[in-house]
Parts: sequence; structure tokens; C-alpha cells
Amino acid sequence: MRRLGSILSVTIAGILPLCTHAQEVGPSVKMRLTLFIVIYVIGFIVSILLLFIIAHKGKDHEQQ
Repeated sequence: MRRLGSILSVTIAGILPLCTHAQEVGPSVKMRLTLFIVIYVIGFIVSILLLFIIAHKGKDHEQQ
């Protein structure tokens, strides 16, 4: 679970600068929200995939 926490914190750390940058440029609120959701969903999917890979590697080590 610590790894999940670190992955989420990295994802959030990656999203925050983009949000502040978007505010400086000043696109419409809808565009900003869409960008945030897309980045968040991509980060969430990547973190789940990483967790599956980590869990799978753990099982491989147990079998040997």
C-alpha cells in the first residue's frame, strides 16, 4: 500500500503544475477540467497496471 501512496503522490505532483500552468494561460474552465480528468484517469490506469506488474513479479519469486 505504501507503493500505491507514492504512485498517487507522484501522479498528483505531476497534475498540479499542469493545472497551475493552465490557469496562467487562461483557457476556458471546461478545457481545464477536461485536461485534469484525462491526466488523472491516465495516471490512475498506469498506477493500477504498475500494481499488477509488481504483484505478478512477487508471485513469480514465491513460486521459484
